[in-house]
Amino acid sequence: MKPPGFIEKLDDAINPIVVKELRQAVRSRFVVAVVLLFLLLQLAFLGIYLTIAGLNGWLDTIDYQAGRDVFTWLQVILLATCMLFLPAYAGARLAAERSEVNTDLLFITTLQPRKIISGKLASSVVIAVMIFSACAPFMAFTYFLRGIDLVSIFFVIAIDFLVVLGSVHLMVFLAVIPANRVLKAFLGVIGFAMLLFIFGMTLAATISLVHFGLSPMLENREFWSICATVVLEFVGECGLLYTWAVALISAPSANRILPMRVFMLAFGLISGLAHAFIAYSTQQEEPFQSWILFMGQMTGLALFIAVNERQSWTPRVSRTIPRNPLLRVPAFLFYSGAAGGVLFAGLLFGVMALGVWLFKLWHPLPVAPVMGTITDEMFNCMAVVLLYIYCYGMTAVLVRSWLMPGVQHVYTWVVMLFLIALGSLAPFLVSALIFMGGWNYHEHFVWVLGNPGFAIYEFVDRKLDETAYVYFAGAWAALVTLLNVVWFFRQMRAFRPFEASHAPTVLPAGSDSSSVTLPVSKL
Repeated sequence: MKPPGFIEKLDDAINPIVVKELRQAVRSRFVVAVVLLFLLLQLAFLGIYLTIAGLNGWLDTIDYQAGRDVFTWLQVILLATCMLFLPAYAGARLAAERSEVNTDLLFITTLQPRKIISGKLASSVVIAVMIFSACAPFMAFTYFLRGIDLVSIFFVIAIDFLVVLGSVHLMVFLAVIPANRVLKAFLGVIGFAMLLFIFGMTLAATISLVHFGLSPMLENREFWSICATVVLEFVGECGLLYTWAVALISAPSANRILPMRVFMLAFGLISGLAHAFIAYSTQQEEPFQSWILFMGQMTGLALFIAVNERQSWTPRVSRTIPRNPLLRVPAFLFYSGAAGGVLFAGLLFGVMALGVWLFKLWHPLPVAPVMGTITDEMFNCMAVVLLYIYCYGMTAVLVRSWLMPGVQHVYTWVVMLFLIALGSLAPFLVSALIFMGGWNYHEHFVWVLGNPGFAIYEFVDRKLDETAYVYFAGAWAALVTLLNVVWFFRQMRAFRPFEASHAPTVLPAGSDSSSVTLPVSKL
């Protein structure tokens, strides 16, 4: 038998989801109609505009710079088509497959969850490339109409492509959220509103770049530092959405949280080094400050997700727990579990704190102490916000465990949001009723110590001594940690590999085998 050649191996390596999606896309009348309508619309607009310009004699004037205006309208057509069609198309198809009728197909397939999500994203990227390749010649033609250069044209096209790619990641994530039809419709409305917001922000930013001129900015090192920082954060956001989508379509009995936590830690370390290098190269501190904000965002999300996770492990997950106690300790942070998730969030915060300390220590700028103060203020603000999230999250765990034992752990976030609303608004409203018109923030700020919004306001504007919020949140965190010590240690003790008893059962002489209970399994 002849061994398979390179083409056969390459054919077998292609994701079958990509093949299926692209085959259905090229056979779909809807996709073909959208592409043809897109081309006709561009051709008609460009032809009509040039005809009118030629009849009015605008093409013969020296100061004629219609290329910028024509490019803007063509970009509106391109971005509107891709933003409103492609993400919605990918999300709607995946949401239909995630429905209660077809959900079994996601679990009986031999494909891994990451291949399913990767296939959906890759097929959307191929369709996006097809649409962009159809539009790029028309947009490049505007260079000959004067008013815009080729660098600006292709730079804006690259921005549009990245925005479309991120929008597809967002809609794919919303599509795999398990929910009934009403909630899915609500998520669809939210997703469409987010697409409109992203469309408007991207269009406003790119139009500003084109009209104010992009060429002078290319020689500015600060401009490239901003671009590099934005690309790094874009990769991080897309990676988070991808790992969340993979986790949501994985089997509930699997260790679904592992890819997300591995990505968070790895990207936090790598992006920290990259942001520090950008700050070192450009002699600017802002790139590293953006890393602090991104790490704070990831740590807060890790805390918010952790309080809703399981507190025990299925045999499928337990079989993969390391038997070596030295390996079991770090593995506890990367396995699905509420206590491990809270400790993992603490690990992310430790990485952020270590990065800030090393950055201040090694920063080469002569004004490093002053700039380090700005970094310190940003880090302190993020630390207090994360402390409030930890306090409200662990308080929600206590309330659910003590007062509402019938509520499932996956709904802890509802209790947490209710406590945030209660702790932020109730004391403020009570104090407003007590003091009526004489309420003053500087005199009665004690009543709003439970409001994280006022804590952020305090650290940003420094209207009062912000240490009061630090002491209050620190004391609260120590109290809830003490009350949850048993909750932590119970999960740590239960985190051990699955063991099945294989000891033979010896039946006494003359006994009935039906009356003997065979050993089953134990944790």
